[in-house]
Amino acid sequence: MIPLPNQFFLTPKEVASILRLSRSSVYRMVDEGKLKAVKLDGQRGSVRIPRNVLEKALEVRTTIL
Repeated sequence: MIPLPNQFFLTPKEVASILRLSRSSVYRMVDEGKLKAVKLDGQRGSVRIPRNVLEKALEVRTTIL
């Protein structure tokens, strides 16, 4: 399992680093509903991904080759 930072919410930049993707790919996953996120401070607020959501996404989408 990929070690995750010990915090409740992660920034798109942190998620991108963990998944080795670009930040824009993380935002696209959020926009497409593939990764649930919360927006702080309304419409133009900061996006945060709950750690447990990322953990579940990794469990569901991880395939052992």
